[in-house]
Amino acid sequence: MFTQVGTGRYQLRIPGVDSLADGMLFAIGGSNSNRVVTAGILPDRSGWLLAVRGNDQDIGSYVQDDFSVLYVPYFAKGLIGGLIDEQGNVVQGAGRELFSVTKLGTGQYLLDITDESPDTGMLLLTVAKIWSDTGAADDNILAYQALGDDFLIYSFDLPGLALQDTQFVFAFIPFDNPPSIPEPSTLVLLLLGAAGLLGYRYSRRRRAAAG
Repeated sequence: MFTQVGTGRYQLRIPGVDSLADGMLFAIGGSNSNRVVTAGILPDRSGWLLAVRGNDQDIGSYVQDDFSVLYVPYFAKGLIGGLIDEQGNVVQGAGRELFSVTKLGTGQYLLDITDESPDTGMLLLTVAKIWSDTGAADDNILAYQALGDDFLIYSFDLPGLALQDTQFVFAFIPFDNPPSIPEPSTLVLLLLGAAGLLGYRYSRRRRAAAG
């Protein structure tokens, strides 16, 4: 559900999805140009505020252009990823026992993934911060480089490219076995299994209560 709220600004909502707890939204410019797209999580967790800018624009400035988005739920099979706050803390994530994030300095975050490296996979990155005082999605861009077997992630403030802290989401995509979404039939079976287990427990309680 897309709603345009201004030039280069949109709100995206997915029915039934909590944009903080249920998954991550990645965004990228859709034209061969200097476009930067950020996807700040709305404070009420109902969706995301998408901002499209040129890399020469500051916060509060926007441009109308194409862009693409990808929603990745945390229940995706084999997913390693999450929401990282400005201080490098993991707010939400999948495969959390397999990765750690350390803030090295202003706008610099070290990502260590167990048994993985920049040789075995790549990162998807998108800024996910909204400034609470203005309600604007952050105007930073993200980049990363290999640091041994780890990933060194940088957050640069537009347009001057000074290092600056931000909140962001990442997903690691291994080259040999990327994450996948369970087929609907699998999800139905899982839900039926959970419902059957709950029903079994409920019936046992009723029998026990009846003596």
